[in-house]
Amino acid sequence: MTGTTYEEQFTREGKSKIPDGFKETLARYQQIVGQSMRDVIQEDVWVQSIMNKDKPMAISDVRYQIEVKAIEGAGGIVIRLIRPDDKDAIDASNGRDPNHSSEIDLDKWDFKYVVVNDGTLLQLKTKILDIIYSHDVSIPKDDAANENSSI
Repeated sequence: MTGTTYEEQFTREGKSKIPDGFKETLARYQQIVGQSMRDVIQEDVWVQSIMNKDKPMAISDVRYQIEVKAIEGAGGIVIRLIRPDDKDAIDASNGRDPNHSSEIDLDKWDFKYVVVNDGTLLQLKTKILDIIYSHDVSIPKDDAANENSSI
């Protein structure tokens, strides 16, 4: 719809772009579309769209308390990642509304697990995998913690 690449949907640089023919950044449209789905379909539309699958999965972005409750209620693990360079601050250049509910709903949430992303990619993966393995989740250890794995 926006003519952007898959990768642009997930990077700071991509989210900061204003797609041809649009007036807002990709990041702002993600907020608008995401909230519209919650308003029109149901409040937990995003988490329910992936629940009850037959295999373990990683959810890369949780923005609402109702989503954390659903994931943990289903036996899942929620880990808050913090970047020390910006302490989870919103990059104003990407056009996102910093006061949008998707940006603030979890600000005061008491996360069971918090990981500070202050090292290498391998160190970050190791921190996350240590938490996952403490819950007896089946991920092949030889494959998961190497520098080139997708986890």
